[in-house]
Amino acid sequence: MIAEALSRVFARIWRIEPYRFWTHKCALVGAVSRGAERVLDVGCGPRLYRNCCEAVEYVGLDLHGRPEVIGSASALPFRDGSFDAVVAMDVLEHVEEIDAAASECHRVLREGGRLLLVTPNALGFGTFDSLADPTHRHHLTWRSATELLTRAGFRRLSSVTTQLHVFPPLNRRVRSLTFLQQSVCLIATK
Repeated sequence: MIAEALSRVFARIWRIEPYRFWTHKCALVGAVSRGAERVLDVGCGPRLYRNCCEAVEYVGLDLHGRPEVIGSASALPFRDGSFDAVVAMDVLEHVEEIDAAASECHRVLREGGRLLLVTPNALGFGTFDSLADPTHRHHLTWRSATELLTRAGFRRLSSVTTQLHVFPPLNRRVRSLTFLQQSVCLIATK
């Protein structure tokens, strides 16, 4: 309750514009999917990123709604190496078996494929996003997200520095302030 109230206060004080988050995430999906044959959007919801995807084929997976495939992130119903890219946008924090979900994302990627992971940063300004949502089973930090993907078998991990801080002076691409970002954003390669 306190985190939710603080989140509303920050939103009013600094006039956070949610569309900026969406457009930036859309650009990330475009970059990760560029040149890909098939892309899997795990936890696609209403398939917001479908139009941002630059792959030949977009496959949305979710437990609810109208995805192309109904299924669980912790038991993906696809063959090994089926996708060139996997997008997990604000979804893994909701999954009970997070290690299984990360391993499944690794399994369905072809060799050299990339995973885009975005999740609220529990130690940066995303604390409010992470703690305010009662459906979050996990509260990830840069370190815990990196460890999660390393355990799943990903070899190369790149952090993405964004300009999406709730505090305006931090709205610059400053690598040393990445730990304060609103969201953890990693691109991992199989």
